[in-house]
Amino acid sequence: MARKKTRNIKRLVLLILLAASLAAAAVLIGGGDSIRWLGKGSKDAGEALKDKSKELGDKADTLKEKAADAAEGIKKDVGRKITGN
Repeated sequence: MARKKTRNIKRLVLLILLAASLAAAAVLIGGGDSIRWLGKGSKDAGEALKDKSKELGDKADTLKEKAADAAEGIKKDVGRKITGN
């Protein structure tokens, strides 16, 4: 009984390997256009993410500067109230 299970598992693994090999051969025979298409899509997505990340970083820097200016203004106001100027 155990031998039949291992035989079936071996057959399944070999079938998967055969299917993967045939798919790879078909892609290579076709000139690899599908692989290039996948790479181009990944490249475009990466560039879009990079642009959005830069845009968000710039907005974060602007907000950080505004927060620092506001904090400085509050410190000055508190200092004036304490010293009475």
